[in-house]
Amino acid sequence: MNSSAEIYQYVGDEAVLSWLYEKGLVNNNCIGIFFAFETQRQQRKDYHQKKYNTFSEFKAGLHGGKLMVTEVGSVKKELAYHSNIINTSARIQIERNTYNTTLLISEKL
Repeated sequence: MNSSAEIYQYVGDEAVLSWLYEKGLVNNNCIGIFFAFETQRQQRKDYHQKKYNTFSEFKAGLHGGKLMVTEVGSVKKELAYHSNIINTSARIQIERNTYNTTLLISEKL
């Protein structure tokens, strides 16, 4: 699946994905990628069970809005995203546990 997503950063065992807002909404890309990942995970369940004796969970929280992108650093440059959108997305990710679901999407999105 080509969802037009970009990996913004890895945080521990999580990945933060981003889209230009319109590209995330086209064909429900931001939702479709969740199900594409889940399909791949399920297809490799036996392999993970045999090799690692475990099968990891896959969960996501989705939110959207405007943010500011800045370039930081002088030797090792990287892009940094700044906005309440990042914090809200992280809180939605955590709030999934309240509803016992693997995917939670904000009303705004």
